[in-house]
Amino acid sequence: MIASASEAAGSVAVVVQDGGMLLHEVIANAAAVTPAAPALVWGDRTWSFAELDAAIVVAAARIAAVASPGERIAVVSDNHPDVVIAMYAAPAVGVIVMFGNTRLTAHELGALIDDVDPVAVFASPDHLDRLAPALGDRRVTELATLTAEPAAPAAAAPARRAAPAAANSARGGPGRHRVDHPHQRHDRPAEGRVPHASQPACGGTQHRDGPTPRR
Repeated sequence: MIASASEAAGSVAVVVQDGGMLLHEVIANAAAVTPAAPALVWGDRTWSFAELDAAIVVAAARIAAVASPGERIAVVSDNHPDVVIAMYAAPAVGVIVMFGNTRLTAHELGALIDDVDPVAVFASPDHLDRLAPALGDRRVTELATLTAEPAAPAAAAPARRAAPAAANSARGGPGRHRVDHPHQRHDRPAEGRVPHASQPACGGTQHRDGPTPRR
């Protein structure tokens, strides 16, 4: 079965495979076919199908972190894009979502939530405070935590550049260079006598600068 409409009118062709699709699969399919087409409008904000699908993937991962397949979560919120995203995200990870009627009193909502016994409760800011007393020890989390954009990774500290090595005097560098030793420091001319191979230099370490003496 294919449901199609004019793309110029802001619609999208969605291919429904045999056996049907889950809710999130419908959005993923539309995002693959026409990713830039408008999918959700809220005030001045418009989500394309690609943007909506990306938000569903993020929310699904966060739901999976608190609920296993077959378990329930509760959402209490007035009409809002976060509700739409949660509605599509929960089935993506096999979780059942219960939407609480915001016209009910806090006591009625509390009784309903206790009856459903969800593993997590999410609510919009308008309902967080009024629900908390009715839910007792149940924790209520702000719904926006499911849909907030992931934080950008911290910028890596710039690598420290190594100090340039002292130029060899044969290449036009400075006439003297310093050799640092764990116990002492020596300043020696870059040109002139070179310690013989049998003479220890710099606390016992043998250095041989220049060609090997002929035997």
